[in-house]
Amino acid sequence: GAPGRDEQRTLERVRAPSDVRLACQLRPRGDIEVTPLFAPRPNEGRPAPVGSFGHERDVAILFVDLRRWSGLSERQWPFDLAYVLDRYFATVGAAVREAGGVPNQFIGDSVMAIFGLETDLATACRQALRATALIGERMDAWSEGFEAQFGQRLDFGMGLHAGRAAVGEVGYLETTTFTAIGEVVNTASRLQDHSKKASARLVLSLFAAQQAGAADTLGEPEMLAVRGRTEPLAVLYAVRTA
Repeated sequence: GAPGRDEQRTLERVRAPSDVRLACQLRPRGDIEVTPLFAPRPNEGRPAPVGSFGHERDVAILFVDLRRWSGLSERQWPFDLAYVLDRYFATVGAAVREAGGVPNQFIGDSVMAIFGLETDLATACRQALRATALIGERMDAWSEGFEAQFGQRLDFGMGLHAGRAAVGEVGYLETTTFTAIGEVVNTASRLQDHSKKASARLVLSLFAAQQAGAADTLGEPEMLAVRGRTEPLAVLYAVRTA
């Protein structure tokens, strides 16, 4: 039969030719023969077996970003910067774990965390919101002495979204890491970026807030055009408390 609505949307997203269907929609009624169209190139390392990446599941993704890091880096000694990053990563990482999530990636001055690897999505979103509260409390406590020591305020922003992602190991040869990949990850990162312009401590999708049962506590949603998405996303804001 013709592609269903979800399959058609996926085909359009990947710009598939008109004669292409998704293999996951195939329902063979007899013997079939499969001809690979692509093969691994020689001498590119050990090819990963099919399906080794992991699996899909519904997760909540949180990004936390340290603000004005470039300006701080320009004026401080490298060991001072290493101290700041180490304490920042430890503060965020501990809050994420305490709330039930996994601090997944530490890149530059940003942290990515995954919630929902062992829970349902509603629980994952509640855990993620709990983590944002813990991060706010602990970063605020640290900032009391930070300005006197480093000459600027300690500031940060967060982005939170929820949805379906592929989770598993990615990398090359022995250098791999466990992570989540998908639109939900990209969108959470964009929401964190938007928190700078919005002067908000946290920007989260209305969907994530609804899953957590907290949509009514964060004001009216706003439709936001998010880079990489074809349709605007309803979002909510949590403003800075200080």
